[in-house]
Amino acid sequence: MSVAGLPQGGAEEAQAHLTLRALVSRAADGDAQGWRGLIDRYAQLIWSIIKEYKLTEREAADAAQATWMCLLEHVIARLAVPDRLDTWVAGTAEDQCRDRLPARRTATVSQRLTNMAVFLAGRNRPGIRAEWQAHLAGESGHDPVTGRKLREALGFVAAALKCRLSDAADVAWAPVDAVLKSRTLSNIFVFGPPAVVALFIRSAEGILGVVKSAESVSAIGAVLYGLVQLGRWWRDVKPRDPKARRAKE
Repeated sequence: MSVAGLPQGGAEEAQAHLTLRALVSRAADGDAQGWRGLIDRYAQLIWSIIKEYKLTEREAADAAQATWMCLLEHVIARLAVPDRLDTWVAGTAEDQCRDRLPARRTATVSQRLTNMAVFLAGRNRPGIRAEWQAHLAGESGHDPVTGRKLREALGFVAAALKCRLSDAADVAWAPVDAVLKSRTLSNIFVFGPPAVVALFIRSAEGILGVVKSAESVSAIGAVLYGLVQLGRWWRDVKPRDPKARRAKE
C-alpha cells in the first residue's frame, strides 16, 4: 500500500515529516504535548552526543540545558526547518559541548595556579586555600570559570608572593625593631660607636686628640640618633615605657 501515491518507505518518511511539523507547530503555539513530543524525540540524541565528549556531570547538564534553550528559541521564532531539525539539534549539541572544553582547560589552569599560590603563601595561612578557592568558584560555588577567573588566579599568585616577601621582610626587620623598641639597645646603638671612636683616638693621640675630635665624634652620635628616630617613624615603633612596665609588674 502507498500513501498519496508514494511507496511504503516514502510514505513512512512523509508521515514522520508531517508528525514533526505538527509537533513543531504545536510547540510554537505553546502546546505542552507538542513540547513533550519534541523532548521524547531528541532527548536521547542530545545525550548521546554529549556523552561522546566525556564532559563532567555539571558540564553535561549545562550543555544539554543550553541545547534545549536554543531549540526553544528557534521553535518559538519558527526558524527551524522541520525536515532538517534532527541535523540542527545534533549540531547545536556538539557546539555546546565544544564551547565547554576551553572552559575546562581554563578551570584546570586556574586551579593549578591557585594551588601554587597557596603553597607560596606559606603554612602559616591555613585558611587562605578555602578563601581563594571559594572566590574562584564564585558565590554560587559553581560559576563557570572564564578568562576573568584565570586573571584572578594569577592575582592570587601575586598576592602569595607579596605575602612571602612581607614575611621575609618581617624576619629581616625583627632585630632592627628590637633595637628601636628598647631604650637600652637604642642608647647602645647611638652612643656605642662614638665611644669606641673616642677610645681609639685617645689611644692614638691622647686626651687632647679626643678634645680636638669632639665635634666629629658628636656628629657620628647625631647621625645615629637621627637614624633611630627615622626608623621608629618608618616602622611605626615606639620605645617601651619603663614606668609602665614596672607598674604592670
